[in-house]
Amino acid sequence: MGALEYPDRAVVTIFDAEDESGVFIDLPDNYVIEEDIGEFLVPIRRTGDLSQELMASCSTMPGSATGSDPSPVLSFSDYISRMEEDPDNMVAFDKGEDLAYCRILIIDDSLYEEDETFQVKLSNPMGGRIGNPSAINVIIAGDTDDGKYLYGKHTYFVEY
Repeated sequence: MGALEYPDRAVVTIFDAEDESGVFIDLPDNYVIEEDIGEFLVPIRRTGDLSQELMASCSTMPGSATGSDPSPVLSFSDYISRMEEDPDNMVAFDKGEDLAYCRILIIDDSLYEEDETFQVKLSNPMGGRIGNPSAINVIIAGDTDDGKYLYGKHTYFVEY
């Protein structure tokens, strides 16, 4: 015995953690690129529920390779840095999208350098979670097009 009053309906949302949207870097943990690649597009994959938008920060961390601000580009920099807190460095997925790219500019200088590394990582998800791998090491292969010569114990670099 009872009477229904307004509201007589309710909307229930069931959250299923197994279907939560997640993003990850779709490359091996140690990925080799050439210095003259120009722009390096890191593929970011999305899994799970694609019915909502999702964003995550894609940033770089220096290793033996060093980054630079976009302007002015500093001497001896190897790539343009992507800072985690910069809103311009967000990778966005619209509803239904499962692939996006994190764009990193690689600086091709005329200096001979051995292999150098830096890290690309995902963080600060909005609308989902970060999966694995969430970070990779990028190896900039030594540029054989740049010349070098030895003087005493030191190696000096010239472009031919």
